[in-house]
Amino acid sequence: PTNYDNKERGMVTVRTALANSLNIPAVRALQHAGLPAFLETAQRLGITTLTRPDYGLSLSLGAGEIPLIEMTGAFAVLANQGRRMPPVTITRIVDGHGNIICGSGTDTGACRSSAEQSYVAGGEQVISAIDAFLISDMLSDNEARSAVFGPNSLLQLGERPVAAKTGTTNDFRDVLTLGYTPQLVTGVWVGNSNNAEMRNISGVSGAAPIWNEFMRTALTSEPIVAFTPPPGVRQYEVCADTGTIPSEACPEKRIRWYAEDRPPLAKEADLYQRIKLDRLTGKLATEFTPADAIEEKDFKVYPEQYRGWAEEHGIAQPPRDASDVYTFEPRVVIREPVEGEIVSGNVTVIGSADTPAFVSYELQYGVSHDPGAFSAPFWGPVGNPVLDGVLGEWDTTGLAEGPYTLRLVVRDQAGVEQEARIRLFIVPPTPTPQPVEPTPTWTLEAPTAVQPPTVAPPTATPELPTSVPTVVEPTSAPSPTDTPLPSPTVAPEEPTATPVPTETPAVEATPTWTIEAPVAEPTAESAALVTTTLPLTAVTTLTQTEGITASGLITATP
Repeated sequence: PTNYDNKERGMVTVRTALANSLNIPAVRALQHAGLPAFLETAQRLGITTLTRPDYGLSLSLGAGEIPLIEMTGAFAVLANQGRRMPPVTITRIVDGHGNIICGSGTDTGACRSSAEQSYVAGGEQVISAIDAFLISDMLSDNEARSAVFGPNSLLQLGERPVAAKTGTTNDFRDVLTLGYTPQLVTGVWVGNSNNAEMRNISGVSGAAPIWNEFMRTALTSEPIVAFTPPPGVRQYEVCADTGTIPSEACPEKRIRWYAEDRPPLAKEADLYQRIKLDRLTGKLATEFTPADAIEEKDFKVYPEQYRGWAEEHGIAQPPRDASDVYTFEPRVVIREPVEGEIVSGNVTVIGSADTPAFVSYELQYGVSHDPGAFSAPFWGPVGNPVLDGVLGEWDTTGLAEGPYTLRLVVRDQAGVEQEARIRLFIVPPTPTPQPVEPTPTWTLEAPTAVQPPTVAPPTATPELPTSVPTVVEPTSAPSPTDTPLPSPTVAPEEPTATPVPTETPAVEATPTWTIEAPVAEPTAESAALVTTTLPLTAVTTLTQTEGITASGLITATP
């Protein structure tokens, strides 16, 4: 099928389809509801002439022949909040004597056939008041029908709410306009009695002028009455173009009536959707795409079966494929030093710097734990990613003591920067200890007495001369020759010198001098033991407490 104006509009709401007399949505609606349900509803509305067994989907476009009186009566059900009042063609019958046999508004009642006498006063509820009101609200929406008929068409009556619908058969053989207010329903048919074609005459151009003039005239003295919403309906803010709860991408919103038990679809069902795209590839963003690499764009997203139609008619559709770049979660972390650590000197920075579409990373620092700016990179840019390894070295020796922030920055091909920060404290390194000149403390040790040598007696037994000895005066034993002793290096009674500290010298053993007496050669004349007593030698050792030992000898004079 085609629409009345031979234009296609894609997916539209029921409101738009009804108000603009669109044929394609009508056929789809009948296809969805099914012919049996359609015919049963038509009969309840008072249409009795659709009796052929071969109806198809074209029935929604007027393929069935229905008298104008039945069609107008069906519209009257909508005007009467779902109650059917059978049409009356004869308003009054009066006999020859002037007696009223029947008539509307008389004691005798309306002039009805025997089949119509069973209808109760006020009519029979054949459809719900909610459904009748919702259809009346759609057909009276002058804004909704403006897309086809314009805002000032003959289907509106100024400030008076009016529901109206046009119809045009193939080849312009029949044109109709039917419309109603809560007080009056009017149907107009225009055509040739011989079923001949008319020249480009439509419902709005051929029948609507007649309908409009009649309605205005008939309602001149009637008050303006709106269609009253029955219990069970409420107003919702919806997306004007889709009828759903508006998504964030909905361009226009309206307040519309809906049945409380049939509310509008959720915003997730709105055709208008804000789609996140990867700026680098133009494809759908993934869960790993950084926020700075995401571009949001609004689309009217058609179901897959209608995607081709949308693209052919210039309605852009979002990409199908996800980004093939951001396929893993970026790893930007500083593991060492740790948050709050106190550092000094040269600091090794350990962590990870890796992201999809990686370009480089660098290390920076800022003064304070909330710096307003960071230094130029002290390490990098580095063009290779790092995973759980050494990121760089940070020499802090020239920085003042205090709080600092260490910053790792990683960049990708889209120019997106991701960072990791840790706060720490820098203190000056501990200086290397310098030698200090100590004040020596001297300890006087008691002198060690050196025992004089003992002259051992001769072991040989002298032989007695066999002849009478000649008395010879004994030769005196030689005096011992003193072996000179080295002068002591330190010999003060109370040392006052403060030695300059140097490397601790190896301590030499304190020399001990032993003087041996010369051994006299025994002679025959000397048979007695000769013993020489030598003077004692006192050894004094002076020890410095700072690790320097001074040694010397003090020798007593014989």
